[in-house]
This record gives sequence, C-alpha cells and structure tokens, in this order.
Amino acid sequence: MADGGAWQRVVDHHGLVTDEGGSLMERLNPVIGWAGDLLGDPGLLDALETPSQIILWGLVISAACAIGYLVFRRLTTRRGPPRRVTTEPLDAPPEDARAAFDQALDRGEPRAALAALVVWLASGLAERGRGRWSAELTNAEIVSSARRLAPTWRGLSALSDLGHHLDRLLYGPVEPTMADVRALVPRAEALLA
Repeated sequence: MADGGAWQRVVDHHGLVTDEGGSLMERLNPVIGWAGDLLGDPGLLDALETPSQIILWGLVISAACAIGYLVFRRLTTRRGPPRRVTTEPLDAPPEDARAAFDQALDRGEPRAALAALVVWLASGLAERGRGRWSAELTNAEIVSSARRLAPTWRGLSALSDLGHHLDRLLYGPVEPTMADVRALVPRAEALLA
C-alpha cells in the first residue's frame, strides 16, 4: 500500500489543491468522517488512507446497490399467467362451424365471417388430428399446434400463409370486404380436405 507521503506528492504534483490550500484528501476527510459516523464506525477515516481505497469502496457499494435494485425489480415484476400447453382438446369443437361461417356470409358481416372461419378452420384441423381445439385459439396458436401435432403435414406452409392473411384482415387497418372473405373459402377447404 502506498504511504500517505507518496500520495501527497502525487496530489501536489498534479495541482489537486483546493482554493483554501488543502489537498484532495483533506477535502474528503469530513465526508469520510460523516460516513463513518453514519455506519457506526468512527475509525473509517483511519481505514481509508488513500483516494484509491475510497474509489474502490465506492465501486463496491455501487455494485451492491445495483444488485439490490436488480433483485428488487426481479421480485416485483408482474408476469402474465402461465401458458397452457396441451395437446388434449380443451372442449368439444362446434358441430356446425361451417354452418356458422355460411350464416355470417349470408348476413353480409365480414368480421363475423372471419371469426367463424377461424373457428371452422381450428375445429376442422382438430377433427383431423392436425391441431387442437379451444374457443380462444388465435391464428398463430392454430399454426403452432398443427406444427407440433402434424410436423410432416404438407399443408403447414399454406396454413401459415392463411393464418397471416386472416390476421391482416381481422386486425389490419383496412376494413375487410365480403369478397376478401369469400376468396379465403377455397384455401380453407383445401386445408380441410
């Protein structure tokens, strides 16, 4: 460890002198004494002999604070509910999914027809063992379950394309038309053939 005289020569050589004529260590002495009193160790000033020791302890304390903050954030961060991953059907698919789709088409409601198309597609794939059925399935989950349950099925890329197209129509900025919905019927029928 460097002696105090060597450190004082470095401080004096580089002009680290206050306007009052005191060195850097003399300026830090009240702060170190206050920290020692706060921590209940009045001898802290004697233990920290050089500014490098002060900097080292400052880094250690900063690292401890950062770790404490990260642990606090980890413990207080809310996470969503755990995902249910299952290959078992959660409930029975509707018997008349195609009929519900046709009724929505007849009424001229494109968004309702698209939602019914998703139900028809999911239930049809589940009946053929190429997917699972749930009333809350999204297009991405339909494709994911088909990949998991029928990884060698040749219709996976067509199903993925249809799912992306359905998402664009359902959630995109442009209102879907009945012609858009009717154009999807042959693609869905080909996947369910």
